[in-house]
Amino acid sequence: RVSSPKFAKNLRWLTRKIEHEIGPLRLVGDDQSLDSFNVLMTLKSNQYAQSGLTDVLRPTWVKTFMRDLFESRDTNFRGCLVTLYAGDKIIAGQFGVRQGDWFHPWIASTCTESLAFSPGIIFLSEAIQQCDTYGVKAMDIINPNFVACL
Repeated sequence: RVSSPKFAKNLRWLTRKIEHEIGPLRLVGDDQSLDSFNVLMTLKSNQYAQSGLTDVLRPTWVKTFMRDLFESRDTNFRGCLVTLYAGDKIIAGQFGVRQGDWFHPWIASTCTESLAFSPGIIFLSEAIQQCDTYGVKAMDIINPNFVACL
């Protein structure tokens, strides 16, 4: 807020607007729901299709690898899914690897129906603010608006 007051104000406005029009926001850190995982993978595949890019999630071996990683409960190295809901609908999420308290997202996607609300940036803000609640101390993010040390 100190370095970018206009950005912070806009983010608060977007958050209030999405909560008013869709429903209350709820971040699920380390979401272990297979349904949520499948929703995020579908959102990402749809995003690839709409953009004309190659769907890197399409090959069977990739799907199997991602699901096996998601289903692993190894505390040293496993998949981690973080999702953001507005009401009862996933509007954004990230899936990647987690080693201890370190999270490195690989796959990020948003619901196209909520794009007017900038769900990706709201997701990042919520994920960073709440990372302690799901045991993450370091999150690899590449976004010029978020230069933070967790």
